[in-house]
Amino acid sequence: MSFLICPRCDKLLVEPTAVCEAGHTFCKTCISDICSICSLNVIKDTRNLAIEDICKKIGYPCPNRIYGCNHIITRNLHVGHISRCMHNEMVCPVGMIPGMHCGWTGLKRFIYHHTCYDHGEIVTRSSQIISMNNNNDAQFMIYDDEIFMFGKFRLYDIWCAFVQRAGLTSKSYKYIFKLVSHQNGFDTLEMTFPVFRFDDDFDKRLELGDALILRDNECHDFAGENGLFILASIEEIS
Repeated sequence: MSFLICPRCDKLLVEPTAVCEAGHTFCKTCISDICSICSLNVIKDTRNLAIEDICKKIGYPCPNRIYGCNHIITRNLHVGHISRCMHNEMVCPVGMIPGMHCGWTGLKRFIYHHTCYDHGEIVTRSSQIISMNNNNDAQFMIYDDEIFMFGKFRLYDIWCAFVQRAGLTSKSYKYIFKLVSHQNGFDTLEMTFPVFRFDDDFDKRLELGDALILRDNECHDFAGENGLFILASIEEIS
C-alpha cells in the first residue's frame, strides 16, 4: 500500500495529486516543480485519478491521530468529523474575556473535567443564566450533553455579550438575550443569535453579527448602577 502514501508528507495521498515525468505521485500541496525523488519535472495540471479514487474509498486518518484518534474517514465525511473530534486541541475560552485569565490548553475530551473542576464556581446545570453586574463576566452552562459559555465584557463605551459551545455534540443551538430595564423591571429587549464554537474565529464571529454589541447610549435603559441586566437562554435549533 506504499504507493498510496505521499513520499513527501508520509501520509495517505490527498487530492488533488501531482505526478512527475517518472510517475511519482504526491499531494499537490507537497510538491513544487521538481520531483524530490528523481529530480524530473512535475507535469503541469496532471493528476493520478486512479490513486485518488482508491484513497477516497479507503478513507483518511484523522489528523488528530497523534493525540489518540483512530478514526479513518472517507473524504466526504472528513471535515464533519474533524469539527466534532474529541481529540481536537483547544484552549479555555475564559481567557478571551478582558481581565479574566485561564491558561488551560488540552484536548476537547478533557474540557468537561476542566470546566467543572477549575471553574466550578461559575458553572450551572441549566439552559439559562442571569448576568447583572458592571464587571466582565463568564459563566458556563452544562445542558443537553453540551458545555456552553456565556461571556460579557465592556470596552470603552461598548458592551459585547455572546454564547459559545464546546462542540461535544453535532446539534445546533441558538441563544436568546433578554435585556431587562433597570428603570421599572418590566421593559425588555430580546435578540436571538446562533451559538458558535469555542474554536471558531472570535473576531470573525463578531464581524458576522453573532454577538450582542451595544453602545452605552443604545442600552442606557438596561444598564444601571448595578450593570447590564442580561438573561441568556439556550435553545436547540430543530
